[in-house]
Amino acid sequence: MTNITTIFGALAAMTPEWSSDVAIKVWNGSTAGVIKATLPSASVPIRILTTTGDIEGRDFAFIALGKLSKVTWVIEDLLLMKAVAEGDSIKGVSAHLVQYCDSYITKLRDVRAPSASSHVLRANMKPGTYDWGDVRYFGVKVIVEVEEFQSAA
Repeated sequence: MTNITTIFGALAAMTPEWSSDVAIKVWNGSTAGVIKATLPSASVPIRILTTTGDIEGRDFAFIALGKLSKVTWVIEDLLLMKAVAEGDSIKGVSAHLVQYCDSYITKLRDVRAPSASSHVLRANMKPGTYDWGDVRYFGVKVIVEVEEFQSAA
């Protein structure tokens, strides 16, 4: 049995900081319902955790000849910070995005093992602009790879 819900929960519980007094909301794709295609401005900033998007999702393999297996979960953690249409420029939000990435790395170290049978392999952070519905947002896309070992009872 997989611990993917626990892994998502550990990542969702992280609270990366940034140079704003506005709290970042979290939508956890493993437990929450359907997220809307259009977000009201009061919904941002928001982190959206999912295994869907323009990434593969996961990789499964048996280890040696026994029943031990491993799965590599690829989780997208997308921060949507602020709509580009609100008039800011990348120069105006860059410091926030860089601080967020720095804090994310620190918090990820604390969640190195998001469950008893898993560990973070790597994370890739890309600040930029991202579309959600018909709106373009400043944000950061973080791709987190978590390797989980599973044994059959």
